[in-house]
Amino acid sequence: MPRIERALPGPFGPVPVQHHIAMWKARQQTISLLRHEEIGELELDRARAAFRPMWADYQARRPGLATIGAGEFAAYFAEPDTMEGRAIETVDAFVSTLAGELGHIEAASHAAETARLGLAR
Repeated sequence: MPRIERALPGPFGPVPVQHHIAMWKARQQTISLLRHEEIGELELDRARAAFRPMWADYQARRPGLATIGAGEFAAYFAEPDTMEGRAIETVDAFVSTLAGELGHIEAASHAAETARLGLAR
C-alpha cells in the first residue's frame, strides 16, 4: 500500500517534508561547527568560491522569479527591505552552501530517507 508523502507547497512545486527536515539538520550542524570555529579556511574558501557565482546568478534572476510565483509565492523572492534583512538573507544562503560543500545536506537527506523507509515497513 503506497504511503502518503507529505509536502509543503512552494513556487516550483511541492517540497517533501523530509527535505525541510534534512536542510534544517544540515544547517544546524554547520552553524554549530562555525560557532566552535571547527571549519578550516580551505573549506570556507571552497564554499565562498561556490557561493559567490550562485548568489550573483540568483540576484540577477530574482526579479523574474518573483513573477513565476506571482500571488502567494511572490514574497519568497522579494528582496528584504532593510540592510540587516539583506545581510541575514545572504548569511543564511552562505550557510546552506557551506552545509552542502561539507556534505551535511547529503548526509541528512540520506538519514531522513532511511528513517522514512524504515517507518514505511
